[in-house]
Amino acid sequence: MPRTTRSVLIVASLLLPVFTRSAHGQSTANLPIANALFLEGQALFAAGDYAAACPKFEASLALSRRLGTLMNLARCYERNGQIASAWAFYSEAADLAAKVADQQDRKLRLRIATAQERIAALAPRLSRLVIDVPPGAAAPGLAVYRDGVPLPASARGVAIPVDPGDHAIVASAPGRVPWRQTVTVAPDGDIVRIAVPVLELAAPAAAPVAAAASVAAVPAVGPAEARPGRARAIATLGLAGTGIAASAFGAYSGWRARSLWAPVRGECGDGLCSEADRAQAARAHRFGTLSTAALTVGGAAIATALVLYLTAPERPARAASIRLTPAVAADGAALFVDGAF
Repeated sequence: MPRTTRSVLIVASLLLPVFTRSAHGQSTANLPIANALFLEGQALFAAGDYAAACPKFEASLALSRRLGTLMNLARCYERNGQIASAWAFYSEAADLAAKVADQQDRKLRLRIATAQERIAALAPRLSRLVIDVPPGAAAPGLAVYRDGVPLPASARGVAIPVDPGDHAIVASAPGRVPWRQTVTVAPDGDIVRIAVPVLELAAPAAAPVAAAASVAAVPAVGPAEARPGRARAIATLGLAGTGIAASAFGAYSGWRARSLWAPVRGECGDGLCSEADRAQAARAHRFGTLSTAALTVGGAAIATALVLYLTAPERPARAASIRLTPAVAADGAALFVDGAF
């Protein structure tokens, strides 16, 4: 393809969305028809049927004279061997593209000029906020925020344009008490300056208290207890409730394991079951393990509650404590109970 034609194609492809009216000013009511004919022409052109595609582009151009249609019709004529017609429509497309580009260029220059004019007009009305950090206040790791946005160290002490209204200033540093203050900036050239003070040292954090890792622990009952048997009664009730809940969960898990295993028992009995059956069998095994563990814990808790109830003294007893430690494995579970009664 000649260099001139290729340049015209590049210019036109950048301006395909631009619509132009002819000197007669076609009505926009024709646009849907023109678009439909244009799309049909494109489909025929893509299929290589140039003889049928060119009339579609011609009809679309007659209804709406647009740059994209001109370019497609010229290309269609070229592929169909109608070189003179192609040359004529490429020339018209180039002229139209130059006019549109000139119009767009004028609009762009006008917008740039308008923006520069407004920049100069608004500059004297800008309100500014200056956030100073004196040398003594520059603690290690100091971070300053304006309205939740970090303020770079290079912007400290700089008059930054801000909108009128309230602005929240926050300063923080490791090991220091954060400082906060809200300033109000007035409109029309107001300049507000604020300095970050020296941040106070934060109080040392209290050491964490280690917690016991046992499942249940009943504190010792001392002789000064107003009701000596109260702790024992609470422990008994708590263990009984835990045992009942664990036993109920164990019974449900056992029922769930049986319901999952029953459909695949015949298939997976010899180990030759499908992936889906093996997955269901694995779920059944997990529920079975949960059932065993829950029933073991529940039974032990109920038994311990029963022992506490039957051995409750009628007078203030020695310091008593109970500790339950469960252990769950893949094939079962156990509950270890130790303490003093």
